[in-house]
Amino acid sequence: MISYAPAGVLLWASAVKAGNADKAMNFLAIAPHVKVEAVGGIRYTRLREVQCPSCQTPFYLWSPTLKLNASEVKAKADWLVKYLARTCNETGHANLIIMPDPTTTLRRIPLG
Repeated sequence: MISYAPAGVLLWASAVKAGNADKAMNFLAIAPHVKVEAVGGIRYTRLREVQCPSCQTPFYLWSPTLKLNASEVKAKADWLVKYLARTCNETGHANLIIMPDPTTTLRRIPLG
């Protein structure tokens, strides 16, 4: 089955360890005008606002867990700032960024 992301959504595919597929949850970065409930994130907690260093577009960083320390939150925010700076362009950013889980293996999904 092939599923497509709605316009304005950036997806990362993660290879999840067997048995953990239903437990795996990634951090989200969502544009302020998008409701977290609209992207299935009702179980998420908003951590902080992060801005693109190039265009100052704000994003809210959402966590699937409350069990975080300050260094983990800072690491996620730092990753997001670098990603936003690297992907900033004239057309703007995606409204939803599903952040990769560093404990999984990332792979490309062929589109054709």
